[in-house]
Amino acid sequence: MHSLNALKELGIRDCPNVTSILEEGIPTHLTSLRIGGPNIWKAILERDLHTLPCLKSLSISNGCPDAVSFPQDEIGATLPSSLTHFCIEDFPKLESLSSNGFRNLTSLQHLTIKKCPNLKTLPGNNMLSSLLSLKIWGCPVMVKRCKRDKGPEWSKITHIPDVTICG
Repeated sequence: MHSLNALKELGIRDCPNVTSILEEGIPTHLTSLRIGGPNIWKAILERDLHTLPCLKSLSISNGCPDAVSFPQDEIGATLPSSLTHFCIEDFPKLESLSSNGFRNLTSLQHLTIKKCPNLKTLPGNNMLSSLLSLKIWGCPVMVKRCKRDKGPEWSKITHIPDVTICG
């Protein structure tokens, strides 16, 4: 797959044996990557995600059913600093977005979080300072935690011009 240098967009979903395809590596000129399924995102995070300097948009869905943080701290992965759009969806036990994983995202402008019903914590230490929009859907815990002027997560998002949070 690494020989597909002209490939700019790639979507992989529900392919349990995809890890063997990825052994050659993901094309480094990708600008958009959509992945779905626990075998896929974990394999990509462990190997290649940090080696994609052109990646602007990343969407991850149907992640590991047991993951409580993203990226998982034990993997030690960071998201590429080139990202401007990031969407994470359908992580049923996810409780936090890891500050370590988000520490280099100085270009991130749009963050979408969907169907993460146990999410309680956004990255801290001004990790979301470049965001222009934040969309959170299907995350009932975050509705309370991001409540204007009252929720413990409010201070992390108060600077974002476009915020939509629906339980």
